[in-house]
Amino acid sequence: MNTYFLILLILLLSFLVLTLNVDTNREKMTVKLLDENNSVNIYIFCFNEEVLLPHTIEHYKKYLPNSNITIVDNMSNDNSINIAKKLGCNIIQFNTGDQMNNYVKQKYANNVWKKNKKGWVIVADMDEWLCVNEKDLINENYKGSTILKVKGVNMIGESILLNLKDIDLHKINYGIDNKHESKSMCFNVKYIKDMNYDVGQHNCNPNGIIKYSNKIYLNKHMEYLGLNWILNKRKNRLLRRNKNHINLSSHYIKSSDEVKKEYINSFKNSYFIEN
Repeated sequence: MNTYFLILLILLLSFLVLTLNVDTNREKMTVKLLDENNSVNIYIFCFNEEVLLPHTIEHYKKYLPNSNITIVDNMSNDNSINIAKKLGCNIIQFNTGDQMNNYVKQKYANNVWKKNKKGWVIVADMDEWLCVNEKDLINENYKGSTILKVKGVNMIGESILLNLKDIDLHKINYGIDNKHESKSMCFNVKYIKDMNYDVGQHNCNPNGIIKYSNKIYLNKHMEYLGLNWILNKRKNRLLRRNKNHINLSSHYIKSSDEVKKEYINSFKNSYFIEN
């Protein structure tokens, strides 16, 4: 009887050692695949985003902990750059004379990532949180996908503070569909030579080997985080709106009553979204 149990114990220990080796080798293979074919470079546009910036970086570091994050900054005059540097981000700055210039931003969105010759790239605004992780990208690369299919959702928060310290942005789980945020914001530069984004980067005409993913990934648009937040944001953006670009950024000229109605209707029509 003792011999029988001893044999069982030896077999059990052998199985555990074998399982541990398989898991270790699988993890090493995942890291190797990530290093060789699925490096991730994220480019995030910024102007005076000291409140939202640390939350956005936290989001991407959670989903893509091995990514390189570059803040593409339009000469912020708040604490955005210092915060970004402390969080380990790279910084690229461009100057548009203290006015929004969507054409200059378009140029950067179409070119800032081109020094990368392999791996995945994400081009996003500060309030755009793409929900994709490293294993997803490895799987998409294996399937031959070159551009991720994305569904945009306006996430609805109830903050009353302009610093957003009264809510946890990462636990907001109600939103409403926004087709304008269903953007081709993540692609593999080994196969995509140009994205040819339009102004605002809501649409594009990519050039290269085009294969959209079958899986649809969520883009959380973190704009409607509270009524005071959205009113303040729209007011500040209106002050920087380039008056020569009368057909662009028209949503910034809406009245406070219009914005309030927009927020309340979005809140009423929102649905539950799993984090």
